[in-house]
Amino acid sequence: SLILKKIEGLPKGLQNHIHRTRKIAKSLAERYQVDLTQVDYAMASHDLARNLSDNELLKLSDDLKIPVSSIEVQSPVLLHGPVAAKWLEHEFNILNPDVLQAVWFHTTGTPDFHIIGKIVFISDKLDPAKKLRFPHFDVIEQAVFEDLKIKEEFNFKQSAKDVLITSQLRTALIFNKKIKSANYSIDT
Repeated sequence: SLILKKIEGLPKGLQNHIHRTRKIAKSLAERYQVDLTQVDYAMASHDLARNLSDNELLKLSDDLKIPVSSIEVQSPVLLHGPVAAKWLEHEFNILNPDVLQAVWFHTTGTPDFHIIGKIVFISDKLDPAKKLRFPHFDVIEQAVFEDLKIKEEFNFKQSAKDVLITSQLRTALIFNKKIKSANYSIDT
């Protein structure tokens, strides 16, 4: 497929990350009986623009009419999801709104995630290479694979809201160049 060809053009480390996260996403999709093809499109595509420079991401965001926040201006790497989502739509004719949303918000999350987005968000965070740097993700992995029942009325949003907010807050603090240090025991 064209998406796989685009992945082959990425740096090897990024290709490996995508490969690892696709395996995780496949397991979650099977466990929660979610359309594997749509999950795989989203997971395979989530980092297609991750290797671009800050200037390239800002220019593409402008070209693709992607709204850019002040945080994204300070840290354009946050735009790699939205850029990849627009590529999916315009270059690969992927029009499933749930796939596009999953790719767009895979870094920051969104309270309105469809199940595909939840799987992509969590799979990206559970990459074993990331887990080595962020050991708190073991808690999420255990919940996702053992206890979390995404499809029930319990609703993923209720249990993950604090994790998403904390992640977004940490991201904002990390990428805000005006902040010289941060307390990483932020809890919401």
